[in-house]
Amino acid sequence: CVEETDDDMGTCDVEYIDYGNKEHGIDLKSLMPLSEDLMKIPRLSKKYVLAAVQMPPEGSGWEDEGYTRLGNLIFQKEWDAEVLMQDKSGYHVSIKGDDQSTPVQGELLKDGLCRLQRKPDYSMKYLLNQFRKYQEEGVKNRMGCWEYGEISDEEEEDDRRRRR
Repeated sequence: CVEETDDDMGTCDVEYIDYGNKEHGIDLKSLMPLSEDLMKIPRLSKKYVLAAVQMPPEGSGWEDEGYTRLGNLIFQKEWDAEVLMQDKSGYHVSIKGDDQSTPVQGELLKDGLCRLQRKPDYSMKYLLNQFRKYQEEGVKNRMGCWEYGEISDEEEEDDRRRRR
């Protein structure tokens, strides 16, 4: 699926319909049109979001470690994902592996590699209450982004403004 075309450069950005990965700057000459039959097939990939948590902001120093840890928890493993809601950002899920008693979000929160959402959807409030104990453990043990103590929402907002 071609997302954006730069005719001056002769390139485009594409999103693959199988896994949903994207590539930028693809030479237009290397593309071929899909047949009508293939155009009728819906995308196979879906966008999923970890419910009730947010990953570290870009530039925080913890985002790479957070995504690596997430990959280690779910890649090439069997797990159950419970879809809790759907909105424009995707399917909000809680994930638990067969070999885990703690949800993936709980593991990331304990490691200080994500934090609870500041303004969750009302339907996520109960999940925030369940996950709060994991974040408190990470803060207490000064793990990951809690290394220097609590992160205030103002600090995070200032950090966002600086990056703009």
